[in-house]
Amino acid sequence: MVLPSGVTINKILHTCDRCPFQAAKKSKIIQHRLVVHSTLSPYVSNVPSKAHRAINPPLLPCDKCEYSTPRSDRLNEHKKMVHEGVRHHCDQCDFSTPRREKLTTHKMVTHEGVRFTCELCNFSAIRMDKLTHHRNSVHIGIRYPCDICGFSSTRKDKLKQHVQSVHERIRHNCDQCDFSSPRKDKLSTHKMVIHEGIRFTCDLCNFSAIRMDKLTHHRNSIHMGVRYPCDLCVFSTTRKDRLKQHIESIHEKIRYPCDTCGYQAVRKDKLKEHIMVVHHGFKFRCALCGEEFLRQDKLTKHKKTHNTQLLLL
Repeated sequence: MVLPSGVTINKILHTCDRCPFQAAKKSKIIQHRLVVHSTLSPYVSNVPSKAHRAINPPLLPCDKCEYSTPRSDRLNEHKKMVHEGVRHHCDQCDFSTPRREKLTTHKMVTHEGVRFTCELCNFSAIRMDKLTHHRNSVHIGIRYPCDICGFSSTRKDKLKQHVQSVHERIRHNCDQCDFSSPRKDKLSTHKMVIHEGIRFTCDLCNFSAIRMDKLTHHRNSIHMGVRYPCDLCVFSTTRKDRLKQHIESIHEKIRYPCDTCGYQAVRKDKLKEHIMVVHHGFKFRCALCGEEFLRQDKLTKHKKTHNTQLLLL
């Protein structure tokens, strides 16, 4: 990892005794065993109650809205951010955030140049858990497969979302209109934007966003002119992930085949979209009028006809 002069960070990785999974905390190993190896594990009957609570923690509700979370710190952050408008400001630039740890991360990454780098490739991350996820998914090959279809994910939460939205058809309904979503976070976003009018506005123009990271990207790309050029052609983009996608699809000719049919995608998200729409009948629904589309980009284009301020719904 690349650190400022005189700064060192020593991280000890703990390894699962049943697979190559690694984590920086022992509690994550216990949680991993329970989730992945529970049917085979002799530890199941002897797992401490604290570990069980880590898997199925009780939800703590907000007393001012329908938001709930298993973590008290997240609940306090939610109240300060949404209901009190509290923000933490960087003392070295104009950056501000409703979360204190985001400010700490911003200072480390932007002003101190701290990175956690992978020793097996040129990947780097601003958080140790992101590096651990990279190692597990890219180099160790850990994936969480769906028991019902060919879908698999490198993250357990994404697998859970897939099962609930695609196979169980679980939807979360808005109590103020007929909007519904397979994801709770999308319902919360809908309420914040449509019914509470919450926006993060740019102080240099009339742009507004429903997420702080979207506003930060806007500032960097529009007002600061930050772009990421391709070393192999004239292509450039305002997003690192788009540059990576460009190199993989155009120069490295990487394709992602569908296990059910002969379709091949140039991007993982397009393959996921294909599986959901073609093989599971999923449609992208407009939160404002209810019209449905077979492609995400078509829905995004459609939203512009309603109101450009609601483009990021």
